[in-house]
Amino acid sequence: MDRSKNYGAIAGPLTQLLKRDAFQWSAATEAAFTALKAALSGAPILHLPDFSKEFVVDCDASGSGFGAVLHQGMGPLTFFSRPFMARHLKVAAYERELISLV
Repeated sequence: MDRSKNYGAIAGPLTQLLKRDAFQWSAATEAAFTALKAALSGAPILHLPDFSKEFVVDCDASGSGFGAVLHQGMGPLTFFSRPFMARHLKVAAYERELISLV
């Protein structure tokens, strides 16, 4: 199983807790927390980089945020995920994909 898939979707309910006055632990956030623990604690998760090999960056933008995974071969090296800022909601999907790359 590729644990880098759907990270943003899994973490979405937890990310929502970071908004001002929005911390409300619910069954959905508990399920997201449990799923995220399982995804991030199971082996294999992160690998050390091999600088003699090619690096690959996969970027994705959803309706609520963007993310990226840096990997080599089948092993992820690091993850990045962030919700959209208000100004990003109005740009085209390809622009959001580029923002996640940057």
